[in-house]
Amino acid sequence: MDVEEQPVSEPVIYTEISEAAKSGNVMLLLKLLTGSEMTVDECDNILDDAMKPIPVKPEIETLNFTEPDTGNTPLHFAAKFNKIDCISILLRCDGVEVNAPNKEGQTPLHLSVISDAIQITHLLLHKGGDLNYKDLSDETPVTLAVSLKRESCFKLMMEFGADVSLLYTPAMQEEISNSIQYDHRGFVIDAQNEKATHPKLDRALQVQNNKEELRLPKWQKMMRKCKANVLSDKPKLFGGYPHKKIKERVRKGVPDAARADLWMVLSGAEVRKAKNAGIYQELRKQPSRHVKQIDLDINRCYRDHKMFIQRYGPGQIKLFNVLKAYSVHNARLGYCQGMASITALILMYLPEEEDAFWLLASVLEDEKYSLAGCFEDGFPRLFESFYIHERIIESFLPRLYKQMSKAKVETSMYATRWYMQVMLDILPFEASIRVWDLFISEGRKVVYSFALGVLKMNEEQLRSADFENMVHQLNGLERSDIDFTELVRLATKTKIKHKKISAFEAMYMKNKKKLEETNGGTPK
Repeated sequence: MDVEEQPVSEPVIYTEISEAAKSGNVMLLLKLLTGSEMTVDECDNILDDAMKPIPVKPEIETLNFTEPDTGNTPLHFAAKFNKIDCISILLRCDGVEVNAPNKEGQTPLHLSVISDAIQITHLLLHKGGDLNYKDLSDETPVTLAVSLKRESCFKLMMEFGADVSLLYTPAMQEEISNSIQYDHRGFVIDAQNEKATHPKLDRALQVQNNKEELRLPKWQKMMRKCKANVLSDKPKLFGGYPHKKIKERVRKGVPDAARADLWMVLSGAEVRKAKNAGIYQELRKQPSRHVKQIDLDINRCYRDHKMFIQRYGPGQIKLFNVLKAYSVHNARLGYCQGMASITALILMYLPEEEDAFWLLASVLEDEKYSLAGCFEDGFPRLFESFYIHERIIESFLPRLYKQMSKAKVETSMYATRWYMQVMLDILPFEASIRVWDLFISEGRKVVYSFALGVLKMNEEQLRSADFENMVHQLNGLERSDIDFTELVRLATKTKIKHKKISAFEAMYMKNKKKLEETNGGTPK
């Protein structure tokens, strides 16, 4: 008697589908799903048309049967073994459950993160993969990405709402070689590193450091008194010391060990911190819409410095926390490119986050510094600085001004960071530090003196250069062996009276108002 042929049961079909998904056998998978034999070209056409649904044969009612041992569906297996084409096919089948959990509570998205399968993670997210689905160990795809250091997968999840703040944890820290050598400022010693101390400056630097060390006891005594005074019930300006005396000492050079206290006291940050106890900690807890941009900028900020070389290391965590908190504190300004470099510099000398935060707030918001105006919409303070810069060159270096005007070299082509970041990342680092010491001591108007000093030191070469070489030279000062001691001498010797700068400011505002009343614009 003939035995009647029995139809293949669904579990058997499922087992074959599961095996095809594991192995990445696209032709077999399509045959099992559609019931049709396909050529290689036909398979390729289906894969190329990513939007076209897969016509699953009627007897396969669901693709979500699970393997008895693991509870994995075919989608789990394709994700686990990084079979991108199989994932693409399965996700186009009607009824497939993207967030089906296996016996450990893990969805296909969990497994794609574990496998670091970036393309599969992307497809699953687009098809509704739940990045906050908790498995039996309370792990979500997001927390798994952090604990397993799957940065690329996490970055994809950020597009679907993952909080970038989670990256800034010790779990994400990359490994750093112990063989890297750093100079005395913390920069990598490398022939290609333009921030590391220039060999020609070593001798001058050693002489300067020796002088500063000899002055350190005086500085420490002065800063102790100043700090105690500004925090007393009856504080006096500059801690009771004559500003002239402080200014003279700053111009001679600030010892590294005294810099943190000097910056905190003279900027008013010490008082801000005392008056706002606990505020920084509260700001840190609040969300910010600027975190993605902050994260992008941190990844390229001082990566050649010991404090920030480690991705998601302690230095980057501090930098992220301070910038995020400030973007919440000053919601109108938020966060802008350029603020990361300033904050990183501050953290190099004030490693406590709260101190760095209040110093950042001071230099951005206090009228003495007014850096916020360089970052606000329309860059009002920056354009004003350009105008004053040009009037100063015209007054003190008329021949250079004429040459630059003739060559059509505009201030915006080279001086944006001069005023936006107070010469940071423009001059060799040793010179930048001296500029910042005087900036904290004397305010934003001192930047004009340094700008003039830089141009004076390079006037001869600039006057003989054409447009291209002039712009290149002005944007390449960081690579030069500029004598920072001579720069400070020139900047402090040249008397640009505050009255003169105030007159230029008034002239700028008058011209600006006149232009706005006619057709709008920025005064030249």
